[in-house]
Amino acid sequence: MYDNDQRPRRGGATVRAARWSATHPWRAIALWLAFVAACFAIGQAAGTRKATNLDQAVGQSGQAAHWLHDSKLDDPAKESVLISPRAGHLDTATATRATADVTQRLRALPGVVHVDEPQRAKTGDAILVNVTMRGDPDTAQDRVQPLLDATSATQRGYPELRVEEVGDASIAKGVNTELGKSFGKATNISLPVTLVILLVAFGAIIAAGVPVLLALSAVFAAWRSEHD
Repeated sequence: MYDNDQRPRRGGATVRAARWSATHPWRAIALWLAFVAACFAIGQAAGTRKATNLDQAVGQSGQAAHWLHDSKLDDPAKESVLISPRAGHLDTATATRATADVTQRLRALPGVVHVDEPQRAKTGDAILVNVTMRGDPDTAQDRVQPLLDATSATQRGYPELRVEEVGDASIAKGVNTELGKSFGKATNISLPVTLVILLVAFGAIIAAGVPVLLALSAVFAAWRSEHD
């Protein structure tokens, strides 16, 4: 485009940056990698803060939840261990030994405040052991693994029984684990397909690899922030 004196009009900063990136692809990629590395380092230095259920509470109920939390009166995280037979009726002697074993293991954990007395079902076919965890209930899923390990150890010692643990913390941990596995499978499938589509669309491996590289760097930064 020309102005009144027939001199070519210079493009804006965006146009000049795009022209320079197109004529210097390797330098552009190197600068982008340096920029991502700098952002990653700044993010690591700044740290992260996970949102909790308390952060999402709104209205009068949210205000009440904040009052309870500030007063340290909110309900602690609790887990339950259920002992039942795999088939037929529950063997009382074996179930009693398994109950004593899992109770002893749980009481020895530093993250456990209290283990209730076992409760036997009215039918006599199951025994329930309730456990109260120590610390903030909103972060209990990060500290529930030792309890799950103790339950698994009792299960291995009594294979004829079914010894299972359930609670808000263990459920949240299980859901997050499965979501992580599903996300990994989806990434393994979608990444090659996306790269092929971009290769067909752009016609060059360098041009096709830039969007994929940007996406991978963002995913990696998010993953490190989640696990640090």
